[in-house]
Amino acid sequence: MVEGVVSSFSFKNPHVLIYLDVTNADGSVTNWMSEGAAATNMRNRGWARDTFGAGDRIRIHGNPTHDGSPMVSIESVDILDSDSGDVIKTMGNDGNQPAPIEFVQIPLTLDDGRPNLAGAWVQIHRPGRGGPDSLGGIPPYNEVGAAAQAVYDRSDDPQIFCEPPGVVRQSGFTPHPIRITQNDDHIIFEYEEYGGYRVVQLGNELPEPGEKTYMGDSIAHYEGDALIVRTVNLLSNPSHPHGHQTSDQVTTHETYKRADEEEFGPVVSATMIVTDPVFYDGGSWVLSQTKRYSEGYEFIESECRPPIRERKIDAAVKMAEIVIPPPKPPSEPDPEAEGPGILEQLETSGLATWVAESLYAYPIVLGLHAIGLAIVVGLLIYVDLRLLNFLGDIPLSALLGPMKLAWFGFAVNALSGFALFASQATYIIYSPPFLIKIGLVILGGSIAFYLQRQTTKKVADWEADSVPSSVKAAAAISLLCWMGAITAGRLIAYL
Repeated sequence: MVEGVVSSFSFKNPHVLIYLDVTNADGSVTNWMSEGAAATNMRNRGWARDTFGAGDRIRIHGNPTHDGSPMVSIESVDILDSDSGDVIKTMGNDGNQPAPIEFVQIPLTLDDGRPNLAGAWVQIHRPGRGGPDSLGGIPPYNEVGAAAQAVYDRSDDPQIFCEPPGVVRQSGFTPHPIRITQNDDHIIFEYEEYGGYRVVQLGNELPEPGEKTYMGDSIAHYEGDALIVRTVNLLSNPSHPHGHQTSDQVTTHETYKRADEEEFGPVVSATMIVTDPVFYDGGSWVLSQTKRYSEGYEFIESECRPPIRERKIDAAVKMAEIVIPPPKPPSEPDPEAEGPGILEQLETSGLATWVAESLYAYPIVLGLHAIGLAIVVGLLIYVDLRLLNFLGDIPLSALLGPMKLAWFGFAVNALSGFALFASQATYIIYSPPFLIKIGLVILGGSIAFYLQRQTTKKVADWEADSVPSSVKAAAAISLLCWMGAITAGRLIAYL
């Protein structure tokens, strides 16, 4: 908690800043800097350019820096009476609560048939769903990429020190509004966050290898109902506050599509496929988000101010020490190989987009997955326990019906599981718990098929005699498979 007198207030992106003079115990005065969320989000909570003025007495609640520098984050701010010190009003820093949605309908296409992407597009807040980062997950690092990520220090995030964000962070991750202007020969992208913009020419040929920059060189073309933007010649750069480092061989493939939603009106579905042959383990990283149309939206000005502290250099030195393989010699691009791979196509398919972005699809599919799992596992465990003689008073012939019903649950589980996998295919495929779960499900299903065939053929013999030891062993392994599959499935979200 810090109390003092406001010296200046900056209601601008990327973050709201309050500077205040704090009187120390010895009577000296120190100028403190306090940082809140983006002005875009704070505006949703009632903050404005004139919320604070020079001379206002305030008390800031937040977290201090680790190095003791005069900085504090903003959790809430008490506006105090200058004479009595009593709290007049408290302003919160929770910028995630959206204002009521009022939308204007616009055509899906322009007069010439191109998708209508023109205008300002703002972030959609869906209850219970994460933002762009949760949809992207963690990049599929190889050893070199993991080493680069390991030395990243969030306190030295280049954006804190006002360096350019790079195209992945600016376009793929930004939860802030963007504005798209469609011209006959080029597209203009403007970003409220960091005040960035880029002009992308329309064409089909990728730019030649050349000077690398934070935003790179891009080319765009229309493909059916989508706008495709490809970018090369990018600098190595952290693509997220948590790092997600990319090498200078990274390329991006963006897809923009228009749709209309009942709840949000006109929306743009944006997907970025990030490919990095140096830092990624043979795959790509897919980022997806949806923004809604906002008629007459005015961008908040962006002005970055570096923190009142020295920047560390250890992370940069360590980064320079990482052995990065030399880039492959340039070659003629193969038109047949420019598109995304199978997993990327699956993750950008209509099914995956529906599951990831629809307000109702994800909970419905997840619910079906849980129901299918309960049917198949519940019934097969019942069968396994009977074959192991734990339910000896139940006739073996009574197992045949549950076995058939279990396959219905297996089908429901498989179909719903595929839909869930599709929405995060490029991320989930590298998850060890997911791979373990799939292996156990395949093994458990194979054993279930074997047990069903054996029980159908020999139920009369087993009723008269005992169940063979080989069948009991299979039933015991089946139990372990299904318990392991459930455990691994729960760990997917955490490991």
